[in-house]
This record gives sequence, structure tokens and C-alpha cells, in this order.
Amino acid sequence: MNIGESFTRSYPLIPDQVNGKKAFRVGETGGHLARLDMETMEWTVVDSLDRGLSFNELKDSYGIWKDLEVTSGKIWWKKTIRPLDGKVQNDEIAEFMKSYQGTTQQSGKCYTAPKGTGGVCYLDTLAPEARIVLNPDGTEPAAFLQETWKCIEHKVVCM
Repeated sequence: MNIGESFTRSYPLIPDQVNGKKAFRVGETGGHLARLDMETMEWTVVDSLDRGLSFNELKDSYGIWKDLEVTSGKIWWKKTIRPLDGKVQNDEIAEFMKSYQGTTQQSGKCYTAPKGTGGVCYLDTLAPEARIVLNPDGTEPAAFLQETWKCIEHKVVCM
């Protein structure tokens, strides 16, 4: 991969219900799209999308919520401290800001030459960006979370 090249993965936002209200499940993660209300500083499950969302919008006030059971102890001594309750708690949110902040991913391929004559490795550093796009043809799923990984560094290392 050369500098500037990228690849994209798409996760459908699948219409779902949480406590009888509309929601969007993110792919097969089991998590739901959530938004931070900047006035109350409380997270709520997103129930509608009338437009796409940019990377900056996602980073500033969106995340993926997954209801968690909080327990202590193990096997026989396991106690439930907080059961699955269908309520959005701060510790149940994977914020996009924290997910993508300072994140890079290394990928590469190595090719070896016959019997000790060396070889070469190609190492790429990829940086992520995400956005939500609406489905242009209006069919289900109505929207997608698109994650794009762009090559920001390409190294060739000879062995």
C-alpha cells in the first residue's frame, strides 16, 4: 500500500429496539449507536438519523453503547452488582473519540529470498477515520458506519 491509499470497512446500522424505543445496532457487535447530550452530559441511544455524520461529529459526541452486567467474584462466589438493565451508563459507552484518538495500525508483508540471501519487508502505518453515511437508495439498512484506514507511512526494510 502506498502513502495516501486507503481501504474502507462498512458496518450496517440495523434498525432495532431498546426498551421498546427505536435504535440502531452497529453491525453484529450487539452495541447500539449512542449520542452525548452536551447540555445534560447524558448518553442516549440514537433513534433516528436524518443525515450522515462526519468524523469530527462522531468523535465529539457519539459512541457505541452495549448494556453490561457488573459482577464481582468468581464462579461460586460471583455476585451481581449491577444487572443488565437496558439503561445507558457511562461505563458502557465506547466513545469514538477514545477509540480513534492517537490510533494507528501497523500492517505489512515480508518476502524472503532463497537460503540466506536476504529479503524485504514492506511496513505500512495506517490511520483510521470513521463516518456515518445514509444508504442512497433508501433500502434497509438505512445507514452505515464506514471506517477508513489510510496509509500515512510506508517503509521498505531489507533483511
